[in-house]
Amino acid sequence: MLESAHLTYGDQVLFIGVDSRDERGAALRFVANVGITYPQVFDANARFAASVGTMGIPYTVIVDASGSIVYQQFGTTTEQMLRTALDAAGLTAAASD
Repeated sequence: MLESAHLTYGDQVLFIGVDSRDERGAALRFVANVGITYPQVFDANARFAASVGTMGIPYTVIVDASGSIVYQQFGTTTEQMLRTALDAAGLTAAASD
């Protein structure tokens, strides 16, 4: 779902996967197996997670260009929830060729 959104909105928003409290090799294998193309960062000590107040994983955060958190979801984020949040942030899906 996030990969699809990255491909759809990628020219308007930067998607970053944050790998917190995980074994780095396992995370990289997952990224490769699933085919994720957006950037990944390793947050070994969960500092980023703590800075946005995560309570666990999965956790989805949308931060706008000014640095304000405009969407937070603890637990699963559905495609509709993500689309609604991106639309509310003023992003539009890229037109198909």
